[in-house]
Amino acid sequence: MGVNIGELGTPCHTTFRSVKAHIRAEVQLPDEVLKGYGGDLTGLLRPDLYLRMLEAIPPGTIEFNRGITAIEDNGDFIKLLFPDGTSFETALLIGADGIDSIIRQRLWGEPPKRAHNLRIVGGVTFNEEVATAQNEVT
Repeated sequence: MGVNIGELGTPCHTTFRSVKAHIRAEVQLPDEVLKGYGGDLTGLLRPDLYLRMLEAIPPGTIEFNRGITAIEDNGDFIKLLFPDGTSFETALLIGADGIDSIIRQRLWGEPPKRAHNLRIVGGVTFNEEVATAQNEVT
């Protein structure tokens, strides 16, 4: 959406480590990306990002908590059918309804569920900067 997130988060560098803290992978981005954005990734809180994106669009553009039972592609527009029997026609549909998305199923079929065997630990702190190496704790 092109919203400014600069003050919502902070640049961060990302590595993936084994349970014994050995680096398994390190995210490397091109220098022009690092210069343009001030870091590898921007760490921020998801609710803050959602609010910023919602502020950037006209009120009433998004309807929340409204299930879709069917999608009909009519070429020039898409017709959405809702559980209450109503429908809506639109030129653009953005599917952001998760892994069991009806929109994803309509485009690519039923996705197979598979185990990823990943465990992710993350956190956010609001402390002053300390003099430690990247990804190290004191």
